[in-house]
Amino acid sequence: MTMGESSAQSFCLKILVAKDENKVIMAESDKEFIEVLFSFMVMPIASAVRCTRNCVSEEIGCLDNLYESIENLDINFLQDKSFQDVLLNPRSAAEIYCKNLEMNLTESGCYDFYVCHNKECKVISCYKIGKCRCGKALTQRLEITPCSRFFPEVKGVFLKSTARFIITDDFKVMPVATMADLTLLSELGKYGKVEERTIKIGRNEVLNLLKRSLISKMPLSETFLEPSIDKSNIELLDMKHGPDGMDPPLKVMDFWDGKPKICLKLIFDKVKGIVLYAVAEEDFVNMLCTFLTFPLGYIFNQFPLLSFEGCMGNLHKSIEGTDINMFFHEERKEMLVNPKLTPGLAYPINLIGIEEATIPSQSSTFSPLLDAMILWSKPINCENQKVFGGFIKGPATFLVMDNLEVKPLSPISVKLLVDRLMVPLSDIGEQEVILDEKKAMRLLAASLASNHALTSTFLHKERNVDNW
Repeated sequence: MTMGESSAQSFCLKILVAKDENKVIMAESDKEFIEVLFSFMVMPIASAVRCTRNCVSEEIGCLDNLYESIENLDINFLQDKSFQDVLLNPRSAAEIYCKNLEMNLTESGCYDFYVCHNKECKVISCYKIGKCRCGKALTQRLEITPCSRFFPEVKGVFLKSTARFIITDDFKVMPVATMADLTLLSELGKYGKVEERTIKIGRNEVLNLLKRSLISKMPLSETFLEPSIDKSNIELLDMKHGPDGMDPPLKVMDFWDGKPKICLKLIFDKVKGIVLYAVAEEDFVNMLCTFLTFPLGYIFNQFPLLSFEGCMGNLHKSIEGTDINMFFHEERKEMLVNPKLTPGLAYPINLIGIEEATIPSQSSTFSPLLDAMILWSKPINCENQKVFGGFIKGPATFLVMDNLEVKPLSPISVKLLVDRLMVPLSDIGEQEVILDEKKAMRLLAASLASNHALTSTFLHKERNVDNW
């Protein structure tokens, strides 16, 4: 049984607790636990939502609602009935490394790959969806087990074996061997009674850390100490600390500049300045579906200054700032800092240009198949790209709530919704808007940072998306 298959049941951590403040100041751990934390970066968003649904009651922005909507969507709206499982249980592009983790949270149990019968096309997908550019279906299946010779001989996972790290309560990680921890130690004087504890944590605690790092600034304290910090006011803070300030009325952008865009209709409360719901076609819901397949780290790579209730951005910055030569195995830092999409899930019409993990040319026997997957830095070859028309079957019209709850449009559902919101008809406005590449990126960030993703995207003041 391999390390990834056995999955350690617990990790041993040393934590330093400020007793009067009931706060974990920091924790100390060896690399095995830190590698599990680092694997959060390559975990698909859907996997993070699915794994943490039973941890704490708070939602991860709008992502829980989006996940549940796809879970409950009638499969007749999907291009293929298998797409529901693809969206709810996407594979990680880093699965060949994560299989060696002491606790693998991204384990899919499937290592199949699909290729075109025309070996000159050199197209490989993790899924039997779409077609090759040559027009042929990707039907040739390569069944590969973790112990197969197709898997590269991976020594370790991400970090070198001698590394040991400190983790602060706000998820900053630093090697013990650096001088950075001295700055942290110098701040200990502001605490009264300080106590060292040794604790064992298992899968439940790690998943709790994952979710709390997405919704809290104190994931260690809230996971390891009782009572938990009161977070009853977070919902009230959502609009204040969202991506931007409000700026109605809406403005329709020029649709005719040759660039791909998606058109949808917003129904909004003119008095409160919030979106009630949107009426959209399958192209918009297709794009929302792709969010579930994105690795978590992609958001923090694209939005290093993203303001949200969690602190996982600190983990991404810690990885980015750690010396690659001293602590990381070659090329694996880039895998964490700039994670890519699982091969086969690129959606050509998607407004967000996330790259697939690339697989360069293979021999006729495909023996170098997975060895080639470590070449993350090369952009995908568009000439050999897989043709994929999206997950949602059209034509279809959907009702999309401000919190990204999605359901098929029906007059009954609209009537019930308006009655439930108790908004006078005189206060309701209607506006056609255009979703372009810039606003698609804003929507992606808002899906994590806000419970009002549509409002944050379309009713907030414009500013450079890179400065979120």
